[in-house]
Amino acid sequence: MSRKQRMSLKLGKVQLPESISKAVNVRKENGEIAKRLQQISDEEGAVLLAFIAPYAGVRVSPIEERSASICMPEEWGIEYVLSEIEGQYPELDELKLYLLINSPGGVPASCYNIAHMIQACFRNITVFIPQVALSGGTFLALAGNKLVMGAASR
Repeated sequence: MSRKQRMSLKLGKVQLPESISKAVNVRKENGEIAKRLQQISDEEGAVLLAFIAPYAGVRVSPIEERSASICMPEEWGIEYVLSEIEGQYPELDELKLYLLINSPGGVPASCYNIAHMIQACFRNITVFIPQVALSGGTFLALAGNKLVMGAASR
């Protein structure tokens, strides 16, 4: 059984329930950004995927601060995204993936599962870390074949 067949058996066609879609920001870019990203994708022959979370928390009350992290809802979100990508590209495992990660981290088990799902779909994965891929973000980064980091990246 090929890698693509294994992924198809695992993913099938996933529908993201509305309740989950409210909790997970799974979306395509619009307008000029979408055009530029599509141009990069076409020129590089790569699928572009990003995990971006603010580094600092957001104060939601005088005594409570919340911060973003990669956890169970993102597992569902990436499963949905990968099934959508799989539907658009029949030879998925021949495409490159450019994965951008800027995250203070997340639940290691969820990040491991996400990395595993990504590796099941793509063989050639380049990970870009402009600033941080901490904690669970490191698990995601290790899914790649190549890491691209700047001098201030960590």
